[in-house]
Amino acid sequence: MTPELVYLGITHKTAPVSIRERFRPDADQHRAILRTLADQTHECALLNTCGRVEIYALADRPDPDGWITRLAAAFDLPHAALPPYFRALTGDDCAKHLLRVAAGLESQIIGETYILNQIRKAHQSAIDQRSIGPVLSALLRAAIHTGRRVRREPWFDTLHQTLPSLTLDRIATTCNSDRPRIVVVGGGHIATDMIDALAGRYNRITIVNRNIGSSHRLANRVNGVAAGISELPTALRDADAAVVCTASPAFVIDSAMLQIRTCDDITLIDLSVPRNVDPRVARLPHVRLTHLDQLAPNRRPMTAAIADVESVIQEQLDRFSRWRRARAVASRIKSLVRSAENGDPDVVSRRKRALHRPITTLIESATA
Repeated sequence: MTPELVYLGITHKTAPVSIRERFRPDADQHRAILRTLADQTHECALLNTCGRVEIYALADRPDPDGWITRLAAAFDLPHAALPPYFRALTGDDCAKHLLRVAAGLESQIIGETYILNQIRKAHQSAIDQRSIGPVLSALLRAAIHTGRRVRREPWFDTLHQTLPSLTLDRIATTCNSDRPRIVVVGGGHIATDMIDALAGRYNRITIVNRNIGSSHRLANRVNGVAAGISELPTALRDADAAVVCTASPAFVIDSAMLQIRTCDDITLIDLSVPRNVDPRVARLPHVRLTHLDQLAPNRRPMTAAIADVESVIQEQLDRFSRWRRARAVASRIKSLVRSAENGDPDVVSRRKRALHRPITTLIESATA
């Protein structure tokens, strides 16, 4: 039996954030998921981002429902309600999906760049856990190559959108002030990119982080104000907008923090999964809350660029598929030769001569 490529995933296209945020594996859970699937797969990798938790595997007998059961147990969730939120794919459909993910076509923000590093991390994690082999390793490398290639193309600028640019657009359209006071909560890659983008347009920026050293480092980039997480309520009191992007597993902003505000309106943009802003704050009359799932992309003509990306994806998929067929044929030829080598020399010689036609047929099928 030839093992089959299998995909099982939950993404922003299949599940609301209230479901996705419950599937946010930490490092220990990430390793545990790979271990729990080891007995049902030859190879396995887990891609975990703010928009998706996806399993890519090579298995003899794919059992998506059984894998969902194991995932539910890992996160202490009831299995019965989960299957509708998961999508399963096999074979070339699985491979093509990963290539689309790497190219940015499956992201909430088309063409975003964070996904490539996340795929690299998924690959390295699978290597560290020894859960990956030659097939998935080749597929992940093909995905990274695809993502890098499309981003080097001149037409990619037509397609490319960024989280900071969409966030800035939302602030500009919802804030009443021309010189808004903005709070950024976080200190990671997204927060850094956001601060760099804000610096080109606004000059009253406060950076809040649990690590005050990180706050000062980022504040120095924009001549802003640094604050610790305990000072967040004070920072929000006079802010016109706040962008929240931390790795906290719980809310960092709730209704109580916003009750002491001295100005009328505030725009809150929550870019985190799990959510960092309690969604109940949207009930307050002076709060405009937007989550990542609601951050509307720019409506720019991109049909031609998407077609170009799809062309690159198909080219890389064809190359990967040919490699898999050639690999399977090589294994089959090796097995045929070994079988022919048992017996006395005359018999072996006749058997090897008889292999010419089946080997030729196998090679032709692999290169078709």
